[in-house]
Amino acid sequence: MPETASEATYRWSRDAYDRAVEAGVFGPDDRIELIDGQLLAMTPQGSRHAALVNQAGEVHRTGPA
Repeated sequence: MPETASEATYRWSRDAYDRAVEAGVFGPDDRIELIDGQLLAMTPQGSRHAALVNQAGEVHRTGPA
């Protein structure tokens, strides 16, 4: 059976990710997240998701009503 090449991966630190963002490696419309050292492409948020994210952020900033 032929051997297959293994895929090389690089685990990003938060500091390396922040430096890449500051250097302009990613564009303003790039939807990526650093999760557990991996850069993951994210799908665009729908309007309902965006509204819930905004509400959660407001509760986080001001506390529950």
